[in-house]
Amino acid sequence: MKPLNKKSALELLARIDNGINCEIQSITPTSATVIDIRISVQDAGRGYDWIDIILSFDGVSNARLVEDAKLAYLGMQEGVSIVFEEGLVGFSLGEASTLHSVKDAALYVLCETLKYEETQFSGM
Repeated sequence: MKPLNKKSALELLARIDNGINCEIQSITPTSATVIDIRISVQDAGRGYDWIDIILSFDGVSNARLVEDAKLAYLGMQEGVSIVFEEGLVGFSLGEASTLHSVKDAALYVLCETLKYEETQFSGM
């Protein structure tokens, strides 16, 4: 897993076109304060091949999650956002520029640190 900071998160989001039309494959709480979210995206850095990215949120302080059975119904036309503010990291569906706007999303996570791993495409 590679840690994400503001600069590297912006670079990753640019490579995957902000996750526009991505597919969330799974949401896995691994402990009370750790959540992994697996998404399938097209990677501009690999000729727009599909890959999976596992986002690992550590030190989760607040979240609105969706059951796996409902993931296919989430609209991903606006992609995802990653916001760094007040010593926290916010992840949400759609466009968000502040932690406050992150909390307006149908799915969001607020945490202390965020890491990611690129993996083989799992299919849709």
